[in-house]
Amino acid sequence: MVLSLFVDLQALPVSAKLGLGVVSLVLVIASIVAVRAASKVPLPGMFRVSPTGDAPMAIRELGGAQLTKENQSDFERTFLGGGVALYSATQARAGEGAVAMGGKGDVKEPSDTVKQVGLEAFAGSLNDGAFKECGVQDEIKERLDTGTQKQAAWSALWALLMKNVSVNAALRLLQAAELKPKDLQFLQPRFVVLVGRAGAVLDPERPDRPVVRMATYGFIGGPVLGDRPDRKYTPCSLRILTDDLLARAIAEGTNVHSRPVTTEALHAQPIKISYRCEANDSCFSSRQLLERDLPTLSQAVEAGEWDRA
Repeated sequence: MVLSLFVDLQALPVSAKLGLGVVSLVLVIASIVAVRAASKVPLPGMFRVSPTGDAPMAIRELGGAQLTKENQSDFERTFLGGGVALYSATQARAGEGAVAMGGKGDVKEPSDTVKQVGLEAFAGSLNDGAFKECGVQDEIKERLDTGTQKQAAWSALWALLMKNVSVNAALRLLQAAELKPKDLQFLQPRFVVLVGRAGAVLDPERPDRPVVRMATYGFIGGPVLGDRPDRKYTPCSLRILTDDLLARAIAEGTNVHSRPVTTEALHAQPIKISYRCEANDSCFSSRQLLERDLPTLSQAVEAGEWDRA
């Protein structure tokens, strides 16, 4: 069917082809006009007053202190579906964009074998990929292995990253911002693992120490535009950025007062997230939102300028 349609289009006279081209151009222009007109809508809820800021996010709000089956399922579907990307100092120095991690197709119910491959690919992309390429693999390994519970520290790092491959934090933030019930949705979520240096902003004493953070992009509020469920967007975008998850994982394997930090005590400490909500008049996908942010993210992962990210 597709082939015959292609042949028929090729057989059309030039005037007909030009007509189709004009129609396509009109549709594109109409879409741009629609989103720009909609972008005049004010930011939703309390974001109108505070479009940027910081917020503590308790681990229980990300699904509890332990990785649940729901956490794992959400991560597996997103990772295997190509919804998790990696951006490190290596890509920044090379002038490259974020690299997709996983992406083995739209897997609704992956088998145990596929799940294992996905999890190993995720850990490998970080440990043997980004960490090694950025020259921080040995330092991260040394820091995670120094505590009395080094296995707990490594497990905590993967668990924290996997827990943040979720829309839970975004939805909690939308509720706190007092959005209307019909607007409590986070469209086209895209997750990006950021690997770089702390910089003087995060750590004045050790600006060169490695950091691992998670950024999440998506669309919020309304009106909702787009022709397909996976392409729906709005005139408002939201980006969430966690604090350093590596430092938190290291804390799980470190002695405090001669006793190891318990999982319950560690997870009682909230993760700080920063957020930025802004009007959107040019992006139709979360991939475009990420690409728009690359210049500032590049300075953040490479030079530690997180205050500008």
